[in-house]
Amino acid sequence: MVLELLALLAVISLLSYLAYQDFWYLKLPNRIILALTLCAAAYVWLSADRLWQTALLAGLLLFAMGTVFWLLRLMGAGDAKLMLPLGILVDISGFIAFAVGLMAFTFVLYITIKLASNDTNRHHSPARRRLSEINTLGTVPFGIPLIGATVVVLAAS
Repeated sequence: MVLELLALLAVISLLSYLAYQDFWYLKLPNRIILALTLCAAAYVWLSADRLWQTALLAGLLLFAMGTVFWLLRLMGAGDAKLMLPLGILVDISGFIAFAVGLMAFTFVLYITIKLASNDTNRHHSPARRRLSEINTLGTVPFGIPLIGATVVVLAAS
């Protein structure tokens, strides 16, 4: 029980760090994704109410989808790699909730970026300036909605 909680805390910490990195630098470091994958696997392994086989299958399915999206240039490579540990965390049973959460978080991110870029006052917080920069670059930190949807699924389970 204690080890499961520690693994979950490590997962949440790594997810937070990845969201921060994606927002500010549009980068998802491989070593952090690897650490997240190991912590996610440990969390599932230590959890009494989860089957590691279905969690691994979910991770592989999402990773395969991410790879296809990356090949089609619809997603960055870091986002595609991130799909493996996120799939492990959401499990097959959380796919529908993950998909709905992903759509909602993507919509909120899109609206937030557009609203921040329409604001003509340049004396705002660094986060608002960054949102405006993201809009200008045309590159979206898609790791943020992926992580948000995962956190919702984890909180609901």
